[in-house]
Amino acid sequence: MTNQDKASLQEREYMFPYHYIPHLRPDGSFSSLQHLDWGYDYLCCLKHIAHLIESLSPRSMLDVGCGDGRLIHELQAKVERVVGIDFSERSLHFARGFTPHAEFQHVDMSALTEEFDLVTAIEVLEHIPDQGINDFLRHLSRRVKQGGHLLLSVPTTIFPLTPKHYRHYTLELLEDQLANAQVPMTKAHADYLLRSCPLLKFFLKLTANRFFSLEIRLVQKILWHYVWNHLRVADAKTGGHLVVCFRKI
Repeated sequence: MTNQDKASLQEREYMFPYHYIPHLRPDGSFSSLQHLDWGYDYLCCLKHIAHLIESLSPRSMLDVGCGDGRLIHELQAKVERVVGIDFSERSLHFARGFTPHAEFQHVDMSALTEEFDLVTAIEVLEHIPDQGINDFLRHLSRRVKQGGHLLLSVPTTIFPLTPKHYRHYTLELLEDQLANAQVPMTKAHADYLLRSCPLLKFFLKLTANRFFSLEIRLVQKILWHYVWNHLRVADAKTGGHLVVCFRKI
């Protein structure tokens, strides 16, 4: 094996910063796992939104509140020009490391002047104070090209309001907010995602808790297919997340 081959093997190891996985918990015990009890929900929403974006075939995209850039990473090589912005400089360091071909900026949205085929704000609106929501939506609209799309994802009122959120949404509330902001948008498509499954929640708590974590690949594969094929698509009464695509007129 050549030196270049060895270097290539090492580079592939950095698909994830694996050196950060082993850690000590606050009580001093050792762990070699990072566990997210909402992982199935998150990945299901992420994949659904990525597929929806691919169907729109945008040449340029702005992701507002991009965080660590996971959505942009999912779309790499599928959108010609991608820009992500976020107020958290720490999250942008991760984004730049994982997706170096994309552009990430630590700027206020009002400072941008470029227009894009697609603007996304995924699970962002619920973090905007009531008094700032009109200006925020207007700034989003200004960054969308004529005939382009604005894609919004928000938690629904199926979930109880959490301390870090100002509100959860119904489709009517989201449409009212856009109307009050007087943005020239018309609804093109709306999806409700992720029906709750008490049995799945019980199983996940049983196999991953503060005492131990159990992963069986075959079981996890079956669970993923079940979530994607049977729990992903929901309706207004059962969906935990609302994804709406608006077109600029």
